[in-house]
Amino acid sequence: MNADNSAATSFAIITGDEGNDFSPSFQPQPPLVSANRTRYSLLWEYRPTDRWEYVFHQWLGTQADALVGGGTALWTGIDQYLYWAASDTWKWGARFEWFQDTNGTRVGLNRPSNPNHVPLPGNFYSLTVGANWVPSGNFLMRPAIRWDFFGGPFGQPRLPYNDGASASQLLLGFDAIQKF
Repeated sequence: MNADNSAATSFAIITGDEGNDFSPSFQPQPPLVSANRTRYSLLWEYRPTDRWEYVFHQWLGTQADALVGGGTALWTGIDQYLYWAASDTWKWGARFEWFQDTNGTRVGLNRPSNPNHVPLPGNFYSLTVGANWVPSGNFLMRPAIRWDFFGGPFGQPRLPYNDGASASQLLLGFDAIQKF
């Protein structure tokens, strides 16, 4: 288990020219145009006891010349995690995420192969609960259930899930990590 009564924070920023992710099929911009993209990330972690851990992550991104006719695209989000260690081998967790694609430039990345009829400006939410099982120091298994849901602008006929037919989806999954 981890030390209790600890707190930590970190901040990162990255900026520079990046491709604008346009597809001529959806937005009449020249392909592979580069412009400034900036993204920052702020993390705060708090462990009030040896069994509980909370993580807050906030970030924001911008891309210059990413809108039809010019203009700067904006996206932002918040992720929150809460963990409870039942033992040295079992940790239960919950995660809530909010992502706002203000201009509809990040979700689907406007590629012709995306069946969801981009752009999809709006708020994307995700709620995940699951367990972390660590039977040894080099193996981790994480079963989880996740619910994604979307809140777009009022009256928007576009939906992001089930090939554009649904505003939510439910996923069951797991991953396993073997360290060498």
